[in-house]
Amino acid sequence: MAEAAAAAARGRPPRTGVIIREILSRSAGPLSVHDIYTWMKVLYRELFPRERPPGYEQVRKYVDALRKLGLVQVVGEAPASNPNLRDRRLHALTPFGASPESDPYWRDPWGALYRGELPQPPGAGAGGGGGGGFGPRPGGGAAAAVEEGGRARARRGEGRRRAARPAAEAERPAARREVGAADLVEAALSGGVGLEEAADLLARLFQADFASTYSALRGAAERWERGRLDELLEAVGRAGGQALFDAARRYLEREAEAGRVPREAAETLISVASIVPDPGERAYSLISQMLDAGF
Repeated sequence: MAEAAAAAARGRPPRTGVIIREILSRSAGPLSVHDIYTWMKVLYRELFPRERPPGYEQVRKYVDALRKLGLVQVVGEAPASNPNLRDRRLHALTPFGASPESDPYWRDPWGALYRGELPQPPGAGAGGGGGGGFGPRPGGGAAAAVEEGGRARARRGEGRRRAARPAAEAERPAARREVGAADLVEAALSGGVGLEEAADLLARLFQADFASTYSALRGAAERWERGRLDELLEAVGRAGGQALFDAARRYLEREAEAGRVPREAAETLISVASIVPDPGERAYSLISQMLDAGF
């Protein structure tokens, strides 16, 4: 919610994955991909009329990515709200809601969502509830997603220890780069250095040593509000463009090859980000989704 509000305050839509998860977490029952797509169009029409909403296929790929990452779950089949839909594989996904027409939460389409005025969904609260928050298991809620992120970080740490180079001298340059990147990220987020200036330097660091720079970014993500971090990431994406996306893709492929992240999840994140037309947005999308997944 904080990330969505921050994006709206900047006059631009939040990331597609954030919108989808907000729709699901605020709904009273299961929704299909087509339902989510319909609400996405409502959101853009009401709040961002000059922006082009994501297409059905893009929404479907995002939902599939969230499902593979364990952030949403399929609980059965949903009726086709449009009998002419070619895609008949309409899954009922949780946590979602009744039809938009009957759901009182949506009487003020989207405006209340961004003002933070919507009530918590049924079952939200302690432990995430059975039908409230989203998660990889019923009742798991956000805590289960955090737990999965912790397991991914543990796998990553174990793999790095196995692959550690024996020569200590070889590690020192990477350690210095990580410290330098961490200082730069902190300075940018705290306002000690200009955002665009820091973004340009970080884009170069990412391309020189993605692993060390990403490690510094991951550390900052644990301490800073995500909306501010996203502003920096967007600027880094604009500065790095396609070269930054390629560096992130190669890093993720290496992590999957080494078994430190699930291969299917890595491939899904790459394929979802690849459909974003703008190179800067493409790089931003991939790196931010990596942070969301805890990689």
